[in-house]
Amino acid sequence: MALRAEGSQRRLRIGFVHPDLGIGGAERLVVDAALGLQEAGHIVEIFTSHHDPSRSFAETHDGTLKVHVLGNSLCPPSFRGKFTIVCSILRQLNLVISLILAITLHQLQGWPLTGWIIPAQTPCKSSADWSWRRAQEPYDVFFVDQLSACLPLLRWVLRTRAVFYCHFPDLLLNPSKIGHNTGGLRNLYRIPIDAIEEFSTGQADKVLVNSLFTQQVFCQTFPALQRTPRVVYPGIDVKAFQETSATNRDDASVQAIASDKPTLLSINRFEAKKNAALALEAFAIVAKQMPHIRLVLAGGFDPRLQDNVTTLGALQTLASTLDLHQHTFWPAAPSLSQSSIPRTRFEPVFSADQAPEATQVLFLPNFTQIQKSYMLQSSTTRALLYTPMNEHLGIVPLEAMASGLPVLASDTGGPCETVIDLATEPSEGTGYLLPNTVERWTDAIRALLEMTDEQRQRVASAGRRRVNAHFSTRSMCEKLDVALWETVSIRTMIWREPEFLNAIMIFSIPLLVICTFTFVLLNAPQHQRAVSQSI
Repeated sequence: MALRAEGSQRRLRIGFVHPDLGIGGAERLVVDAALGLQEAGHIVEIFTSHHDPSRSFAETHDGTLKVHVLGNSLCPPSFRGKFTIVCSILRQLNLVISLILAITLHQLQGWPLTGWIIPAQTPCKSSADWSWRRAQEPYDVFFVDQLSACLPLLRWVLRTRAVFYCHFPDLLLNPSKIGHNTGGLRNLYRIPIDAIEEFSTGQADKVLVNSLFTQQVFCQTFPALQRTPRVVYPGIDVKAFQETSATNRDDASVQAIASDKPTLLSINRFEAKKNAALALEAFAIVAKQMPHIRLVLAGGFDPRLQDNVTTLGALQTLASTLDLHQHTFWPAAPSLSQSSIPRTRFEPVFSADQAPEATQVLFLPNFTQIQKSYMLQSSTTRALLYTPMNEHLGIVPLEAMASGLPVLASDTGGPCETVIDLATEPSEGTGYLLPNTVERWTDAIRALLEMTDEQRQRVASAGRRRVNAHFSTRSMCEKLDVALWETVSIRTMIWREPEFLNAIMIFSIPLLVICTFTFVLLNAPQHQRAVSQSI
């Protein structure tokens, strides 16, 4: 992939900053973007607060990409399952401060009396050899996504341009914004968090979003910023999803989940907002009429996060309530008894045994890339069920269409831009877009299972054409390359920008108030004693 912005004569040093490099759509975008820019000749390194090789994409731990873990020691991911966003921000700030220190040490190399502090000729190769004394060469530009809190530090302290990729405004993802009764205390706690997000997002040199839907939501959420972000659709490696999966059948992890039953596939992180219960309930109704079908619920699972643990446990309980024979396959499952999160009444159960033939619902926490490729490309897989509402875009439907699978998705959010509804365009349709009701999804699942070979082939061809034309990795990386070069080419000095001067004034006011208040408190007792003595 030979990408190069017009007029560029050198390669860039690009630093990616991502909170948790696990398994998910945002992580897949970061990995694909890093790979594409690296293949274009740029120097790319990823900085993250957490990276578990057993719960991550292969490119992040097989040496393909250089990944550094910083900010994973001072603050936990949450406090007993609470204050997750606060902890995420603190961990990101810890990461960036460590990175700033490393870059500063590199810039001080060669100065008098610094040799005893900075090791000579010790480039940072990976997170394994990182230390507070490690020097790191500066970057031309940073690519930050999900959390924007670090942007002022990167720009003002390092004087480095930064691009922010907004998957979705975080303040709309918290329960108090989506109709949950969370109480006034939580709403009060969110006020400074939301203010930090809006302010720090505005400090990005360029803001990118993943869909027209997110672009519209961004403008409605942050009207004070007066910015319209540029849409850069996430892309996928189309060829990777068009190769045969026959060779994967010999893999032990694939044999443990393989079946000749017609299979419906759902891929999401095990989070409540992903609404996987919809697929489970609709499947249960169809299974009464078609008993020889199977549902596979696969996705990222982090035992450190209460939402993941509770959601998987609740889905297992729901499957039992619906009288469905279930099995959860995860050989590497840790003991949840040692987890720091509170115990709940929905405690998930894992197994290292092969799925029995009678299994109707198969749960696959942290499934491998080989398992994923097999499930998407297997001749027994009939369709993808994509349940989230108002999803920002959705990488999984793209992967399914590239694999030739029809997609059933919610008629909200990003899927409306990726999936063409068979009901409105039968010749070019790639699936169905429906309201999230069990009745509508039950009818659609029946229709997908009853498709003829000719209908299935037509949908498969339409899906592959659409992904090739609009959602390939090459297309995404070309647009990112242009955006990064435009950002680097900005000539105005950061310290002379009006936003920087305004920020100094904004921060100086509360600092002055705090100093004054502290001075009064420290001197009040002494003043009172003087008054009492004079009396």
